[in-house]
Amino acid sequence: MKSPSCFRVCNRVRNRAGLPQAGIRSLPFAAQARRLSSDRRGSALVEFALVSSVLVVLSLAALDLAALMFDYHRAGEATRRAARTAAIEAPIVDLSALVNPAALTCRGGAGGPSCSGAAIVSAGSFDLILADARAILPTLAPENLEIEYRDSGLGTPDSPAGILPLVTVRLSDARRTLSLLDSFVGLPAALRLPEFASSYVGNGK
Repeated sequence: MKSPSCFRVCNRVRNRAGLPQAGIRSLPFAAQARRLSSDRRGSALVEFALVSSVLVVLSLAALDLAALMFDYHRAGEATRRAARTAAIEAPIVDLSALVNPAALTCRGGAGGPSCSGAAIVSAGSFDLILADARAILPTLAPENLEIEYRDSGLGTPDSPAGILPLVTVRLSDARRTLSLLDSFVGLPAALRLPEFASSYVGNGK
């Protein structure tokens, strides 16, 4: 009678103990490869990890994109409100200088507005214009606003209402900070909004 080999005895012991039988090492390489390739255990976890990372990035991108579009619409409305305020309030500069230059331009700064071509007569008007724009888009800085006074062809320096200028407010270099996507490598910390402009015929005096 042929005695059982140690391999068989070990497998019997492992079978009684509820353990998987040994012997995979005795299989040819091709058989081992087929067995491993057909083993799908743990594949769902790997697939979930890959898919969930993509979903997280897409969700963050959607939130930042929605905030960017919201700021885009707010910037446009802030420009229109600032232009209406600039048309109603007293001109920042002396409009009598419009006889010579084609336009008078004022731009905000840390120390107040600076204007080209004419003397400043009402710096407080710029503060009111900026305040109305900030009521809609609080992140605006004085440097983001430019107010231009151009001769509209209405009125003269000698008329009771004076020269009625065409007032144009431009909003430029405004930025939207990415609050969620800025932590990802390769993405900018902020995106620049396009330039906005709005015009109204303003008061002469």
